[in-house]
Amino acid sequence: LERDRLQLSWSLKQLVPDLLVSTYPSYGDATIHDLLSHHSGLGGNPLDDADLEAFYEDARLLPEQRRILARLALGRAPSAAPGEKFTYANANYVVIGVILEQLEKQSWEHLVTAEVLVPLQLESGGFGAPGAGDSARAPVGHEFTNEVLIPVKAGPRADSPAVVGPSGTLHMNMQDLARFAYHHAAGELESDGYLSTQTYRLLHTNRGEDAALGWFTQQWRGHRLIKSTGSNGYWYAIVVAQPEKRVAIAVASNATPEAGATLAVGELVSALLRATLLGECIY
Repeated sequence: LERDRLQLSWSLKQLVPDLLVSTYPSYGDATIHDLLSHHSGLGGNPLDDADLEAFYEDARLLPEQRRILARLALGRAPSAAPGEKFTYANANYVVIGVILEQLEKQSWEHLVTAEVLVPLQLESGGFGAPGAGDSARAPVGHEFTNEVLIPVKAGPRADSPAVVGPSGTLHMNMQDLARFAYHHAAGELESDGYLSTQTYRLLHTNRGEDAALGWFTQQWRGHRLIKSTGSNGYWYAIVVAQPEKRVAIAVASNATPEAGATLAVGELVSALLRATLLGECIY
C-alpha cells in the first residue's frame, strides 16, 4: 500500500487473467479492494474436504499449488457481482496471496516474514501449528468429535494445509498478537513508521455489512471497535482494537468454536472491554 506495489483498484483481469474461467467472466472485474473486503463474489470454500486433503501430500511449490487452488475457486459460480454484497470466503485471501507471489516472485510466507513479522518485530511469528504441533513446545489445538475434545497430533495435519496459508496459517504468541493489534489501535492517530495514519484508517473503513479490509467494524456501547476472528477447526482467536482509546485486546483458545470457545473467548473480551473502555470492575 505504501510503496504502490499494488493498487486497490486493480482488477483480476489486469493482474491474473490466466486464472479466470470463461464461464464466469464477472470475476475479472473484482478488484483487490473487493477481495480484501469479501465483496469479490467468491463464496464459501473452493474445494470440499476430500479435495483439500490432497494438498497435504502435494509436493509442488506452494505458489504453484496456490495458483491451482485460486483457479478452482474462480471456477465456481459467483455468489454475486463484484462489489455487490459481502460473502465471506477464505478463497479471497488465497487469490490475494497468488497475486502477491506473482508480482514479487517470492512465496507468501517469505513476503509476510519480510514485510510484516520483521519490521513489526513479531519474533514469535511462523507458519503452521505453533511449535510444529509438539505439545512440549506449545499448546496444541483440539478437534471436537462426538462432544469430546481430542488433541491434534503433531505433523502437517495439525493445521490447515499450507496452500491456504494466506487465509490463516500464520501463528504467533499472545504478546506479539496483542502488539500487532496495538499497531492498528494506535496507528490511526499517530504514524508508527510502518504505515501512515491514512492507510490504517483505510484498512479499518467499513466497506459494507461491517466488512473492512481484513477487519470487521462494530459499535459497542458507544465505542467504535475493529476486530478479526478466526479458526482453523482446532483453535479460535480474536483481536479487538479501539483506535480512539488505543486499546488492543487479543484472546485465543486451543479449542474450536463448536466446543464453546466462541462463547468463552467472547465473554473474556467483553469483560476486558468493560474494564478498559467503561472503567467497570470485572473482579
